[in-house]
Amino acid sequence: MNTHRRPAPGDGSHFSGLVRYEMTVRENIGVGRVEVPHSQDEIEYAAQKSLAADVVKKLDGGYDQMLGRRFVSGVDLSGGEWQKIALAVRISAMRNC
Repeated sequence: MNTHRRPAPGDGSHFSGLVRYEMTVRENIGVGRVEVPHSQDEIEYAAQKSLAADVVKKLDGGYDQMLGRRFVSGVDLSGGEWQKIALAVRISAMRNC
């Protein structure tokens, strides 16, 4: 018996080999959807669901905090914090399928 099915819209995977974009928190989470920018409410929803909102609260710049070591004001997150951001990216993309 064949138990395989075709992927459906909204299906997704989250891999541990995440991409660390050196942009703001808001831009990182917004990477999930390219054609229409996310609203602040959509960004915050994804951050809440992925537990990234707790990370954002600790950052001086909040959602406008630059991430990455290249920037004078940039902040580097721990591996677990980056994973929460990556999960928020996926949640934001799935909400808009």
